Amino acid sequence: MAGHNPRVVYCHHTEPGYIPPPRVSENMVVVGPFMKTRRDGDRVMSIATPKGRYDLSALLKDLPSNQAPDVILVSIDATALNGRVNLAAFDCPKVALLADTHHLTSPLQSALSYLDDEAFDFHIALYNLRHAHWFASHGLKEVHWLPSMNVVGHKASPVKETIREIIFIGQSGVYHPRRRRLLDAIEARALPLRQFQVPAERAARHYRAARISLNCSLNGDLNMRIFEIMAAGGMVLTDRLAPQSGLSHLFREGEHLAAYGSIGELLEKIEHYLDHPEEAARIAAAGEAHYGEHFAPGRVAECL
Repeated sequence: MAGHNPRVVYCHHTEPGYIPPPRVSENMVVVGPFMKTRRDGDRVMSIATPKGRYDLSALLKDLPSNQAPDVILVSIDATALNGRVNLAAFDCPKVALLADTHHLTSPLQSALSYLDDEAFDFHIALYNLRHAHWFASHGLKEVHWLPSMNVVGHKASPVKETIREIIFIGQSGVYHPRRRRLLDAIEARALPLRQFQVPAERAARHYRAARISLNCSLNGDLNMRIFEIMAAGGMVLTDRLAPQSGLSHLFREGEHLAAYGSIGELLEKIEHYLDHPEEAARIAAAGEAHYGEHFAPGRVAECL
């Protein structure tokens, strides 16, 4: 992106308390259906939009000239709640951030249909490297993969000793039957499991304090939770994904994280690391250092 602090308009698709918009620049305006219109003096910080399709040019017509975008980033996901149109009105690079293309109804078809209507200069897969070839074969140019680009990466204060527990922070309802089966199996073994939902900043403290932080993908996606746990200094125990996901390209199993391939292996790994805190701490420390070197927000902004 132009300069160290380009003027960015970031079109955010979801609740900022659930997934905070990443600060890719100090000169950034965030717009979206879950944002509130907010100013800081003369500067526009965020703008509320309708759900569904809206004209981005009309929305930004009153934006001060010193906030006119150098680049527009648009987060695209399967919910289609953030449908920006008329991007051609802007004479600056447009970047499509390809988020959830792995769940709900016809996610790939929906994304490709939108990209047929709105032209982008760059297309960046966030979670689903394994889907990138569909966008390239559709004829789209400049298709890239930038994992963790939209992860804020909250840090947490060190603890003297981790709590002998395994935690899962996230959803496990009707859209996550496999995740529910894994959690039920952990509970059936009477292992010290805590499952809950909190905003990302608070989650970081829990990841740091727990001996093990569990991740379970949805349809094999390389999700944000892996990076969030590492950023906080927690130990990641995640399902072992296919090579096409990119997980094994980014992290070494047994060094940066631990992995499982079945319910039986999951339970064995939990019992092992609960009883071997020094091994869990070693993996957590290596993962945190690896995240800081390769995936921290400043590093990702450089890649952009």
